[in-house]
Order: sequence, then C-alpha cells, then structure tokens
Amino acid sequence: MGRSIQVLAPALWLGLVIGSSFIEAPLKFTALGITIPLGLGIGRLVFAIEHR
Repeated sequence: MGRSIQVLAPALWLGLVIGSSFIEAPLKFTALGITIPLGLGIGRLVFAIEHR
C-alpha cells in the first residue's frame, strides 16, 4: 500500500500540473486584452505558484 502511494502521488501531481497548463495556456492567449508580454507574465506567476 505504501509503495503504491509513493508512485501514484507524484504521478497525480504531475498530471494535474500538466493538465492545468494545457487548459490555462490557450485561454490566456485568446482572452480579449491580453498581450503576449502580459500572458507570459501570468504564466510565470502560475508556474511559480504551482511549483513552490
């Protein structure tokens, strides 16, 4: 049981990070009024928050 949690927990975390990136990126760059520099700044903030 303990070994399966050690394997599944990081896999679940990685899947959530990748999934949120795939959802967030297209929305960020197609929103009205979002420029490329602003979108990249948002991405840096989101990445920093997810990986603390």
